[in-house]
Amino acid sequence: MVTGMFSAKIYHMEQQEILVLDGTQGFLPGTAAIQRICSRGLGVGLDRVIIFTGTEQHPSFRAYTTDGVETELTAADMRVLARSQYDIEVRFTNYFIGVLRELDAAAEEQATA
Repeated sequence: MVTGMFSAKIYHMEQQEILVLDGTQGFLPGTAAIQRICSRGLGVGLDRVIIFTGTEQHPSFRAYTTDGVETELTAADMRVLARSQYDIEVRFTNYFIGVLRELDAAAEEQATA
């Protein structure tokens, strides 16, 4: 049973699909979760993820590659963030977010082992 959802927006920019999500909504994905979200077979299928991590007064963003590696915001990222309309809105179920959290927890456990 689905009890809630987490929404994000997908933009098409320069032949890339870029997901923009609000990391202040209670879910901030880690490396394994970003890899799954970007997966064309098991996730949404993306080329890049941008996460809002700031406040309305002090906006800040983090950008990630499909491998879950944090990178600097690019000029294309800035153009995406300047757009007022999104191309596609996706909603992650609580189940999918649970799967993503489990992937991140397992990855962290492996990294510390």
